[in-house]
Amino acid sequence: MTSAVAPPARVLMVDDRADNLLALEAVLEPLGAELVRAGSGEEALRALLSGDFAVIILDVQMPGMDGFETAQLIKAREKTRNVPIIFLTAISGEAEHHLQGYRSGAVDYVYKPFNPEALRAKVAVFLELWRQGSLLESQRRELADQLAEVERLNGELERSNAALERLGSAAVAEIHEPLDNVAGLLHLLRARHGETLGDEAQLLVTRTEANIARVRDRVATLLEYARASGDGMRREPVSLDEVVAEAARARAGDLQGGEIRVVADGLPEVRGDRAQLVKLFGHLIDNSVRHGGVRPLTVRVDADPGPVLVTVTVSSDGKPIDPELRPRLFTLLPLDGQVDGNPDGSVDGQRGGALAGLAVARRIVEGHGGVIWCPPSEGGTSIMLTLPSVR
Repeated sequence: MTSAVAPPARVLMVDDRADNLLALEAVLEPLGAELVRAGSGEEALRALLSGDFAVIILDVQMPGMDGFETAQLIKAREKTRNVPIIFLTAISGEAEHHLQGYRSGAVDYVYKPFNPEALRAKVAVFLELWRQGSLLESQRRELADQLAEVERLNGELERSNAALERLGSAAVAEIHEPLDNVAGLLHLLRARHGETLGDEAQLLVTRTEANIARVRDRVATLLEYARASGDGMRREPVSLDEVVAEAARARAGDLQGGEIRVVADGLPEVRGDRAQLVKLFGHLIDNSVRHGGVRPLTVRVDADPGPVLVTVTVSSDGKPIDPELRPRLFTLLPLDGQVDGNPDGSVDGQRGGALAGLAVARRIVEGHGGVIWCPPSEGGTSIMLTLPSVR
């Protein structure tokens, strides 16, 4: 936010005698405020229409409209009712006279002949209060403008996310159609000529089918990435124990008959969208399995509750993540822009699938207002993230 600058303070001096106004001007000039003269109550009311004032110094005894009547009219106007008024008077300081002045709206009395230093000190206080109030009001308006801009940008972001999801859905349909055609032709080729195909042709058909499956998985992940935003999420207390257990059950067939265990117990509740969190921990389990390598493998989920955020760690006792891969771990693109294949043309979806899944995981975490990262590790894999606490 840019620093707001308060406009110059103004002081309205009201007295029917020009020599008194000149004396006031000489006393107040060192304060650096804009000094405005008025020779009568009527002239003072007209001056108040020209802009804001920090303080009014008003003579009580004036012909025609006196100071009390002028003060009452000033306080009757919405725009000027909060402007402080200092009465200048030569009348004795009787209690009834004071009460009349305070009822009219005065905040202070200064008696003639006045002490210049005392008057200047009193006016300086009101000038500083006005400057601070003006600065706060300017900052409030600036903050309101920035909040309005944030709302506008959020609206554009929501529309962009909706357009991205629609584009993703349309792209999936467009891409799946030719893939289905090719897969169908390959199936027909195997059905009609499978026994007559040579070894090389069989290998090419197998590789093509595997690549079709890989592209389908990647397109599905791109669509999931487009849909994994903070829009439309249900924010409610969710048990992480239940979320992790559901994510593990959905992958029961991929846990290789007990060679891979998912361990999580005593995890706290977080505030978030249950379905999105199940997807999140599913991708994190997949990442640990893909990077872990060794069998048997244990995937652990631990959490450190805090007053605002819960820090979650998903780790395994397998191989550590390659340090060169870590900076690109949560992006959609494979490392160095390579396709997810081996040099001989066969397909290895492990690396690309892990990268794409972690990109979706990052989008889900950020949609919940958290962050996700991969800390350095000498042994095993480890992914850490934060989620909102329910406290």
